[in-house]
Amino acid sequence: MSENKNIPSVIQLNNYVKPVLQEVKSKEWILNGENNEYFDYVKERYIGSPTNSAIINTYKALSFGKGLSAKNANKKPLDWVKLLSILPKNDLKKVVDEYLLQGNAAFQVIKNKGGNEPAKLKHLPIKTLAPQKANEEGEVEGYWYCTSWADYRKEAHKPIYFSKWTPDTSEDITILYINDCETDTNYYSLPNYQSGLQYAQMEEEISNYYINHIKNGFSFGYVVNMNNGIPETPEMRLEIERKIKSQLTGSSNAGKMVVSFNNGKDAEITIVPLVESASHKQWETINKESEEKLMRAHRVVSPMLFGIKNSTGLGNNADELDTALKLTMDMVINPIQYFILDKLEPVLESAGIVLDLYFKPINEEEQQAEQEQKQPQQLSDENPSRLLIELGEDAPDANEWELISSEAINGVPLEDSKLQLAALPSTPKNKSDQDNALFKIRYVYAGNPRGQRQFCKDMIRANKVYRKEDIDAASKKVIQKNMGPRGSDTYDIFLYKGGVNCNHFWQRQIYLRKNNKKISVNQAQKMILELDPSDRADVRLPKNDPKVAQAASAANNFWKL
Repeated sequence: MSENKNIPSVIQLNNYVKPVLQEVKSKEWILNGENNEYFDYVKERYIGSPTNSAIINTYKALSFGKGLSAKNANKKPLDWVKLLSILPKNDLKKVVDEYLLQGNAAFQVIKNKGGNEPAKLKHLPIKTLAPQKANEEGEVEGYWYCTSWADYRKEAHKPIYFSKWTPDTSEDITILYINDCETDTNYYSLPNYQSGLQYAQMEEEISNYYINHIKNGFSFGYVVNMNNGIPETPEMRLEIERKIKSQLTGSSNAGKMVVSFNNGKDAEITIVPLVESASHKQWETINKESEEKLMRAHRVVSPMLFGIKNSTGLGNNADELDTALKLTMDMVINPIQYFILDKLEPVLESAGIVLDLYFKPINEEEQQAEQEQKQPQQLSDENPSRLLIELGEDAPDANEWELISSEAINGVPLEDSKLQLAALPSTPKNKSDQDNALFKIRYVYAGNPRGQRQFCKDMIRANKVYRKEDIDAASKKVIQKNMGPRGSDTYDIFLYKGGVNCNHFWQRQIYLRKNNKKISVNQAQKMILELDPSDRADVRLPKNDPKVAQAASAANNFWKL
C-alpha cells in the first residue's frame, strides 16, 4: 500500500508577496494589503536591498535637488515669501522621497483661521491613509487617517475622515493625495519599479543566506527523516511539516528542507545535513541577476551614476557620467518633478500664489556657467555691446610685452576671484595716448562674469582689452538706451560702464616692454604702487578718474534716473 512507502516532500523558501487591495466589510475604506501593510513591505525591500536603496537614494537627491525655486521669484517677491511660509522645505522633501519610494504621497492642507486660503501644507505618512470607497461616479471623495490600521478597532487608533482637497472645499483640513492612478477606483499607485521588488527581496535573502550559511557550517540544507511512522491523515502530515518549517526554513536557515516519513526500525528522527561545496556559485549568479533586473526596473542608464561599476559603458568615465546624468534627468527625474508640481500648483493658486516653479538642480550654477560658455559669441546688430566689442583687441604679444599689473584702477581691489584676466596673444593694435616707450596701458571690463545686463554679459564673455580712446569713441554712440544720467541714451562708458547702477568696473592692465634695458619688472611694479615715483615723461603712468574703477552702490551712485 502507498501508505507504507517513503513519501518525501520539498518545502520551498518564502514566496513573493503581491499587493492585494483589502475591502473591509461594513467599513468605508480600502486598504493597500492587509492592515495597509504593503507600504511596509515596499520599505523593507528598500532597507534590505543595497542595489535598490542606492538607486532610490540617488533618485531622491536628483529629484529634490536644492529644493523648490521659481524663475519669476524676483518679479513676484510677495508670492515667493508666501510660498516659503505655506510649504516648509522639509515637508516637501518628505513627499518627494515617499513618492519615489512608494508611488504614493500625501499633504495635509490646512486653512488659515477664519479664512478660505491654504495656510500650511504638511506631509502625512502615506501608510496612515486609506481612500474612501469610490462613489457611484467612481470618484474618491476623501481619505481615512489611522496611526495603526492593525489596531483600528481600538479607541486610540480610531480612523478619522478627511475630505479630498478641491478648490471649493470648505473644510479646515483636507488631504491632497498624490498618485498617478488612471482612475480613482484603482485607489493606489504601484511604485515605478514594482517589477523589480521580487529581485530586491531576492538580493536581501541572498545576503541572509551568505551569513547564515557560514554560521551553519556551510550546510546546504537538511533531510529530516521521520522514522516513527507515516501520519494517518494528510492533515496530520501537513501539521508536522508546518511545525518543522517554522523552526528550520527561511533565509536564516539557508537552503531547502526535505521531510521524509518512514516506518524505520528504531522509530528515531534523524536530520542529515546536505553539504555542497560549490553551492555559493549559483547564488553569485542569482545575486548578479537580481542586481541587473533591479537596474532595469528602475530604468538605470548607467550603473556608474549609482556607484556601481561594470564593464559596459557609454565611453570614458567622465563622458559616461555626464551622458547618464542628462538621460536620467530627461527620462526619469524631470517627469517626476513635473508631476508633483502639477499636483501642487492648484493648491498654491488657491492661496494666491502664481509662480513658475521648478526644483533647483544640485549643479545649477555649473550648468548655467557651462551654457554661457557654449553660447556663440557672434554679435548681431541689435546687440548693445557689439559696437564696443568690435573696438576691442586681443592682449599685446607675449613675446614683446609682459603683463606686470592687473588691477582695479586707483588701487581698488578686484573682488571676484573667478574673473579670468586677459591672456597674452598676438600683435598689438593702435597706440594709445596713455602708452609710452616702456608701458602699454589697456583696460578690461571686470566684475561678476554672469553680469546683470546683456551688455555686461557680452563684455565679460568677449574677453577683450581696450584703449581708453576705444572706450571714449563708444561713449559717443548709443550703447545702452536710457541708461545714462536722467535717462539719456549716451554717456561716458569709461566712468559709468553699463549704465546707472551697474556693478561692473574697468580694470587697468599694464604691460612692460621686455628687454627694454631701462627698467626692471620690480622697478616698474614699484612705480605702479608709487613707491618710487618718476618724473620722466617717457615712463610716467597716467592718472584716471577714481570713478573708472568703482562699481555703483548705495554709497557710490554717480547719478540717478
